[in-house]
Amino acid sequence: MFGAGDRSYITWDGFIADEHDHAVYDGEPHLAVGWGADHIVIQNCVFIGQYLPEDGRNHSAIRFEGASSCLVRNNLFYGFTGSERIIPTCICIPAKTSP
Repeated sequence: MFGAGDRSYITWDGFIADEHDHAVYDGEPHLAVGWGADHIVIQNCVFIGQYLPEDGRNHSAIRFEGASSCLVRNNLFYGFTGSERIIPTCICIPAKTSP
């Protein structure tokens, strides 16, 4: 798992992130995150997910939140599945809301 919080101009190139190698914590599982990050590039990486049981959480390989000018290219995604209450996605970019 890797990520950036409130950092900018970071490139991750050629990483392999396997969800089977990490315990799923109490929050929502994501292998790569960009929280409040700008100008992030994730390229040439492999993301390997797993089945998650019914628990109502989002299940994403990559999640950007409060981020801008990010680029995701030439990555491979496998195995992000779950029951009908799981929302499996490869990339999650929540919409910003106005105050």
